[in-house]
Amino acid sequence: MLTPPSLPWTWPENFRRSVLKGTELEKVVESKVKRISMEYETIVKTNKQEEAEEINGLTYENYVDASAVVAR
Repeated sequence: MLTPPSLPWTWPENFRRSVLKGTELEKVVESKVKRISMEYETIVKTNKQEEAEEINGLTYENYVDASAVVAR
């Protein structure tokens, strides 16, 4: 199993916001977090609408970690 890298969008929200506040990365990372959240919500919504096979174990945290592994 691959261990997700520690990328800013995987950090706990309070830590991420305090570390990145006022930096050039603040808006970029918050945009990434928003995009990942929207992607996850779309996946969950589509899965429910199509009554497709359940996505076993896909939590938001799992999705964030998977995006970090792919971005590596």
